[in-house]
Amino acid sequence: VATLIRGFREMGSYTLRWDGTDDAGRALASGMYIYRLTAGDHVETRKLMPLR
Repeated sequence: VATLIRGFREMGSYTLRWDGTDDAGRALASGMYIYRLTAGDHVETRKLMPLR
């Protein structure tokens, strides 16, 4: 649906906010979303339910 960050980042702690829009800027429907975080060889997949 949306790519929030692509590319290399220095080691550290980061905070990222998603505004609930897709890559075309359209607001997404309410519901459950799955996100994936990839950092080097580490990959995490989790569920997210945005509150409006």
